[in-house]
Amino acid sequence: PVVMIREGVHNGLLYTAEELAAFANLWDGHVVPVGHPMRAGEYVTANSPDIWASEVVGFLFNTTMNGDKLVSEIWLDIEKAEKLGELGTAVVETLRSGGQMEVSTGLLLNVEETAGTWNGESYEGIARMILPDHLALLPNEIGACSWDDGCGTPRVNQKGETMGNDPAKTK
Repeated sequence: PVVMIREGVHNGLLYTAEELAAFANLWDGHVVPVGHPMRAGEYVTANSPDIWASEVVGFLFNTTMNGDKLVSEIWLDIEKAEKLGELGTAVVETLRSGGQMEVSTGLLLNVEETAGTWNGESYEGIARMILPDHLALLPNEIGACSWDDGCGTPRVNQKGETMGNDPAKTK
């Protein structure tokens, strides 16, 4: 189970629960690479054969909103992750041990150029039309919606139930 992102201010933009929910189902089937894919020093889409072959270790399924959180399940190819080397092995070892793994959404969006504050935090714009590209696993980085913000994997609620679609499953 993963909390991919939740309502709040991330990287200077306000992400509302309403906007996160609008296209939540489109995340299903999107890829999970280790880190955000980059080529020639620039971030790129994860939707290309070379990135699938070299960096993608899983896929997202059963994505939905749970309150103010966009939650999903990561289906991980353990063998492929381990073949990626040090970072892939770190992902597998962290998740197997129940450790905390930061994540980060790779997405496309429109920005409404409206500044303001949300819960005392300033933002420079509002994220609109949020469309998925990938969910990056970050073994050595902190996500914009960090573990301390309530994002990451594995995430369970206080009763030990997963944050995905099936609250009867436990960690």
